[in-house]
Amino acid sequence: MRILIYGAGVIGSLYAVLLKEAGYDTTIYARGHRLDILQNQGLLYKKNNHIKKIDVKVLDQLQDDDRYDCPLDGLPQQYFCRGRDTCAHCLLP
Repeated sequence: MRILIYGAGVIGSLYAVLLKEAGYDTTIYARGHRLDILQNQGLLYKKNNHIKKIDVKVLDQLQDDDRYDCPLDGLPQQYFCRGRDTCAHCLLP
Protein backbone atom coordinates (compact mmCIF):
# COMPACT_ATOMS: atom_id res chain seq x y z
CA MET A 1 0.00 0.00 0.00
CA ARG A 2 1.37 3.41 -1.01
CA ILE A 3 0.83 6.10 1.60
CA LEU A 4 1.37 9.84 1.17
CA ILE A 5 1.67 11.98 4.29
CA TYR A 6 1.02 15.66 3.64
CA GLY A 7 3.10 17.57 6.17
CA ALA A 8 6.38 16.74 7.90
CA GLY A 9 5.84 18.25 11.32
CA VAL A 10 5.63 16.24 14.52
CA ILE A 11 2.39 14.42 13.63
CA GLY A 12 3.30 13.72 10.00
CA SER A 13 6.77 12.53 10.97
CA LEU A 14 5.37 10.24 13.66
CA TYR A 15 2.91 8.74 11.18
CA ALA A 16 5.76 8.25 8.70
CA VAL A 17 7.97 6.42 11.21
CA LEU A 18 5.19 4.16 12.47
CA LEU A 19 3.83 3.32 9.03
CA LYS A 20 7.29 2.71 7.55
CA GLU A 21 8.18 0.44 10.50
CA ALA A 22 4.91 -1.42 9.90
CA GLY A 23 6.08 -2.14 6.35
CA TYR A 24 4.11 0.39 4.30
CA ASP A 25 5.51 2.24 1.27
CA THR A 26 5.57 5.69 2.88
CA THR A 27 6.20 9.09 1.28
CA ILE A 28 6.21 12.52 2.96
CA TYR A 29 5.23 15.74 1.19
CA ALA A 30 7.30 18.54 2.76
CA ARG A 31 8.45 22.07 2.04
CA GLY A 32 10.85 24.75 3.20
CA HIS A 33 13.46 24.12 5.85
CA ARG A 34 11.94 20.77 6.87
CA LEU A 35 12.23 19.53 3.29
CA ASP A 36 15.93 20.41 3.27
CA ILE A 37 16.51 18.59 6.57
CA LEU A 38 14.70 15.43 5.43
CA GLN A 39 16.53 15.36 2.10
CA ASN A 40 19.94 15.85 3.72
CA GLN A 41 19.62 13.93 7.00
CA GLY A 42 16.67 11.61 6.60
CA LEU A 43 13.98 11.31 9.25
CA LEU A 44 15.56 11.11 12.70
CA TYR A 45 13.58 9.97 15.73
CA LYS A 46 14.18 8.73 19.24
CA LYS A 47 13.19 5.23 20.29
CA ASN A 48 14.23 3.54 23.55
CA ASN A 49 16.65 6.40 24.25
CA HIS A 50 18.46 5.87 20.93
CA ILE A 51 18.43 8.20 17.94
CA LYS A 52 17.40 6.29 14.85
CA LYS A 53 17.12 7.18 11.20
CA ILE A 54 14.47 5.93 8.84
CA ASP A 55 14.64 6.45 5.12
CA VAL A 56 11.34 7.60 3.67
CA LYS A 57 10.70 9.13 0.29
CA VAL A 58 10.34 12.92 0.45
CA LEU A 59 8.60 15.05 -2.19
CA ASP A 60 8.25 18.79 -2.63
CA GLN A 61 5.74 18.52 -5.45
CA LEU A 62 3.32 15.93 -6.79
CA GLN A 63 3.21 14.81 -10.39
CA ASP A 64 -0.08 14.42 -12.24
CA ASP A 65 0.45 10.66 -12.47
CA ASP A 66 1.31 10.14 -8.77
CA ARG A 67 -1.11 7.66 -7.23
CA TYR A 68 -1.40 6.78 -3.56
CA ASP A 69 -3.73 4.34 -1.84
CA CYS A 70 -3.92 6.43 1.28
CA PRO A 71 -3.35 10.20 1.52
CA LEU A 72 -2.91 11.35 5.14
CA ASP A 73 -2.97 14.89 6.41
CA GLY A 74 -0.21 15.29 8.99
CA LEU A 75 -2.09 18.01 10.85
CA PRO A 76 -3.39 17.16 14.33
CA GLN A 77 -6.83 15.54 14.37
CA GLN A 78 -7.25 15.96 10.62
CA TYR A 79 -6.51 12.91 8.55
CA PHE A 80 -8.44 11.32 5.74
CA CYS A 81 -10.20 8.18 6.87
CA ARG A 82 -12.11 6.22 4.28
CA GLY A 83 -12.32 3.13 6.39
CA ARG A 84 -10.30 0.52 8.19
CA ASP A 85 -7.52 0.16 5.61
CA THR A 86 -6.96 3.78 4.70
CA CYS A 87 -6.02 5.85 7.74
CA ALA A 88 -3.05 5.91 10.08
CA HIS A 89 -5.20 5.33 13.15
CA CYS A 90 -6.69 2.22 11.55
CA LEU A 91 -3.48 0.93 9.93
CA LEU A 92 -1.28 0.99 13.00
CA PRO A 93 -1.33 -1.91 15.47
